[in-house]
Amino acid sequence: MKECKVSTDIEKGLISKRLSAFIKGVAIILMLLHHLFAYAERYPESINIISIFNNIKVEQIIGQFGKYCVPLFLFISGYGFSLSTSSKTPPKYYINKIVKLPISNLMIHLKELEKQKQTKRKIKRRIE
Repeated sequence: MKECKVSTDIEKGLISKRLSAFIKGVAIILMLLHHLFAYAERYPESINIISIFNNIKVEQIIGQFGKYCVPLFLFISGYGFSLSTSSKTPPKYYINKIVKLPISNLMIHLKELEKQKQTKRKIKRRIE
């Protein structure tokens, strides 16, 4: 009987590309479940929710595990990134990565602040 490659990689302490893709897929499914089922109070009242398991909110319980999808996805992506770079990679490459991260983060936060200001202006106009 042929031995499963994934299990041998795990035994060696490695995460293969195939296993990495599988884990990322699980993380994506967890994210979907989280956004769809985790917060029943966000559902419009017009939606009739039919429980699959005799009024036990299994969908919501599973949806709560979706909060682990982002750390899981980031860990696997970082693991793959660390394996893809070799010891021959120049330090300038890492410096560029480190510098670009906070710049991107700052840009996202500034954009979000602008959105919040626009929303406040719209609300203020409605009140007046």
